[in-house]
Amino acid sequence: MLESRRVDLDSLVSCCEERSLPEFVVRHGRNVVAAERKAILSNLSSFGCVYGFNTLTGHRDDVSFSGPELQGFNDSVLDSHCIGRGPWFSEREVGYLVFSKLHSFSLGGAGVSLSVFDGLCAAWDRRSVFSARIPRLDSYSSGDVIPGAHLAHFLRHSEGCEFEVGDMIAVINGSYVHAGYALSVRQELATSLDELLHTIARSLSVVEVGAEWVSRLKLFLDVCCPENSRFFDDVSLSKKSTGKQLSVSFRGIPEMIQALWLARRGFDEALIDCFSCPSANPLFVNGGQGVVSQASFLRPELSLASSKLIDALHFSAWQALRRICFMLNPASGNLLDASSGGLDLGLIQVPKRLQARLDQQRLLSGVRPFCMGSSASNGIEDCWTYGVFLVYQLKEMIALVREMLLEEAAVAEYIKRVERGEKVKYRGLVEEAGLLRGLRYD
Repeated sequence: MLESRRVDLDSLVSCCEERSLPEFVVRHGRNVVAAERKAILSNLSSFGCVYGFNTLTGHRDDVSFSGPELQGFNDSVLDSHCIGRGPWFSEREVGYLVFSKLHSFSLGGAGVSLSVFDGLCAAWDRRSVFSARIPRLDSYSSGDVIPGAHLAHFLRHSEGCEFEVGDMIAVINGSYVHAGYALSVRQELATSLDELLHTIARSLSVVEVGAEWVSRLKLFLDVCCPENSRFFDDVSLSKKSTGKQLSVSFRGIPEMIQALWLARRGFDEALIDCFSCPSANPLFVNGGQGVVSQASFLRPELSLASSKLIDALHFSAWQALRRICFMLNPASGNLLDASSGGLDLGLIQVPKRLQARLDQQRLLSGVRPFCMGSSASNGIEDCWTYGVFLVYQLKEMIALVREMLLEEAAVAEYIKRVERGEKVKYRGLVEEAGLLRGLRYD
């Protein structure tokens, strides 16, 4: 039976990280698959042409095949679709993809056989599936069938799964590559947001900001994201406010945080939608009593949410750079370039390097999901979302934000030590901050 269920994303992430399958998949999902498959096989002859079950794929769906030709069809699909090249998804990311597929199967609608469902669960339990080589960027997300075919190839040839009628299309189709990859970034995103607030608290300690302003920020956080106001409980304000305005990169911190948290919330809501509804084509309905051709493999809402989050993170990285520039400006009450005077150039080059990094990422992440369009499969596949590539851009953007925050924290610490008259090497501070965050600075 087709299901729609509200999921808890933290629980899904825990399953992926701990590599454990929940009861929803192991027991409930298996029962759903078994009952639906039985009904489908009973009704298949009355359905007529069913995409990928008794027809070829893509714009060749007007060509039918019969049971004795199934082996040849499966071979042809893999020969024509397993054409991906590296870079490959990491073992961790493959885990998220496979979990996403099993979760989707458990919602019903795909028509997969117990042979393949059990084979995929067994490969998960043996941990062998995590080594599957699945290409990361060889798709524009209108089903992600090229990455999906690589998973099917692994199951068939490395795990010995017997693919029955309909299994091939059930495995390669759906939104699971896009959704699973997106789910895999939630931990990195949460870490970067914690680092953002922690770094802002450090930077506030070296500019002329009043306690009243910090109190307003905390009140704002109590409304926007109350669980994170703790970062500002013990902000050490070493400089008194002179009444001069701070740069907007500092004054606009509350507004930026709100924008970023709203974008994150939208991303989570889009993920919840993806993991709450079945995704397959063809999609079997009423417990296998009917079938419909549709496009549940498209997830434009997740692509749009990813795009908004990328923009919000761009804004955060830009603001971090501008805060660094302001801290190295005498208008902040600090020494120019944090120089101790004489021949000391201080941090004169730091803003320039970070500006270059920001501009590089702007070039790489400037493409948005609907800035261009075309069609494939003789016009049958004429809409896609670039979902997987957008998640890749999102991961790169998170990495840049973390790099910017690492540098910002180091600049704030450098300023403090120079003002105390200490001799300090900036690179050493960056490495020190990186080690504290579990990062490696090369």
